[in-house]
Amino acid sequence: MCAHNLWLFKRYRFQTCKKGSPRDCSSLGPLGWRSAMSNATPEEIVTTFIDLINQKDLAAATNLLSEDCEYDNVPMGKTFGRKSILAQLEPMMERCAEIDWITIRQTASGSIVMNERMDKFLWPHGWVEMPCAGIFEIKDQEIILWRDYFDLPTYINQLPKQADES
Repeated sequence: MCAHNLWLFKRYRFQTCKKGSPRDCSSLGPLGWRSAMSNATPEEIVTTFIDLINQKDLAAATNLLSEDCEYDNVPMGKTFGRKSILAQLEPMMERCAEIDWITIRQTASGSIVMNERMDKFLWPHGWVEMPCAGIFEIKDQEIILWRDYFDLPTYINQLPKQADES
């Protein structure tokens, strides 16, 4: 069973990979493990997305986005498309030793999911914590809109100053 699908099986009792290698999802067909979520609710899709981010499996996480998904990182601007979103997220998240996005509250109405989170990033100098509110819209089992609201100075003020990095 693929490691990144084990939690899907435990949480939702979805079909999982059977070949046993950590990343081989070919037993699930052309869509990989994503096809196992074909009956998932919008809230389950968003929860899965956050779980995959926490595992630093950005390829799998962005596979839950539509090809033309809109990612609005409100204080920083919009990015369109799965590949562009992945390209934006990878450099920052690869530098973090750990990522822990804690969902404090989450609610859903139809295809809209909203959550309140504490997004935590473990940088070489220590943890950076950022309160965040997320809005997601789901269509055809894909995230078509991901909008995060956070206070950029709260994040920046926790980073080391340039003089401290030398």
